[in-house]
Amino acid sequence: MSTDVREIKRAEDMTKEEIRGLLDHIGRVIESAEACKNAYFWEGLRFRDWAGKKYTVPCIEWEEGGRSYSAEYHVSCPRRNVYAYGYYYRDDEKTTLTAIRNSYKRIQAIYEKIAEEAA
Repeated sequence: MSTDVREIKRAEDMTKEEIRGLLDHIGRVIESAEACKNAYFWEGLRFRDWAGKKYTVPCIEWEEGGRSYSAEYHVSCPRRNVYAYGYYYRDDEKTTLTAIRNSYKRIQAIYEKIAEEAA
């Protein structure tokens, strides 16, 4: 989890572009977790280095529905081992990827509502 101190904007108060960026970042965390779930990475050193760079997603923090969330996905490949792990927090307590997915869906609904109003 990130240690930097900054104000986290509520998803409900964000602009359409800010919500789109937030959705993209959360989507990358979810996609990385799905891609690495049950993955077998013994394809050689080059592939493992590439996978570490491709699937690692830095921490993102947001607030939605009165709750604060943070998520990141980290893949490291020291020597012959590959370690893939997601860090997911809701209100500073560990949670699951399902909670992150549900928040993503609610933010997506906010985005679609804003886009519909703008049209």
